[in-house]
Amino acid sequence: MSYLISMSQLSPERFLISSAFTIYPCVFQKYILHLTTPLYNEVGFTDNSDDPLLVVKKRLQHLNWVCGMGHRGCVATASAFFQQWKNSTDPDNNNP
Repeated sequence: MSYLISMSQLSPERFLISSAFTIYPCVFQKYILHLTTPLYNEVGFTDNSDDPLLVVKKRLQHLNWVCGMGHRGCVATASAFFQQWKNSTDPDNNNP
């Protein structure tokens, strides 16, 4: 969890334009997914009403990184929610 301290101040978008990511994109992506996938599997994508605050905070901090690095499950869930929102008759009130 020590990587959380530095990751909390950074975003995946910053790494997409950095020279390290440009030179070694697959290595960096695999490394970040290696670090973040276990926590993603633990906290999941969607909130539950009985989730402790720490789980909600972990989820919020990690979804940007996990999806931003292309985790298939995260991207698929985000895409499904986006399609559900787009197809909603009242998207402002039916926001997943």
